[in-house]
Amino acid sequence: VQHVRNQLKEIIAQTAECFKDVSFNTTYRDSINTGENGYALYGFDTILDRDLDVWYIEAQGGPGMEEEFDFRVEMHRDLLQGMIGIVDEIQSKQVADPSANLLPLENLAGWEIVYAGDWMYEYKGYERVPSNQKKRC
Repeated sequence: VQHVRNQLKEIIAQTAECFKDVSFNTTYRDSINTGENGYALYGFDTILDRDLDVWYIEAQGGPGMEEEFDFRVEMHRDLLQGMIGIVDEIQSKQVADPSANLLPLENLAGWEIVYAGDWMYEYKGYERVPSNQKKRC
């Protein structure tokens, strides 16, 4: 299970790095927003092969937020409550001391930090077997 989680964390970190300029750098009324204090919610489609290697398919904004199945409503409520708590803690730290480092956060509500500025989670020591060397179904 940890092997799969580590691969997913690396995928999420790499996606955040790839999309940071698109997600957070915007222009509004001739003013450039650099994304400081920006947040984004993405969903990911992945598949898992028989060797427990995770394969990235795509990312999408607003992961199933428009679907109102009971399990999704509950999942999104828990997801968003945790995010709001993190945002609240960050805002409180910034108000108390704007020059202070925001990390570590005290209440991650089950979340893990996988990307922060120039740091990105990396699954060290793991090398995937190339797909052309894997057994076929």
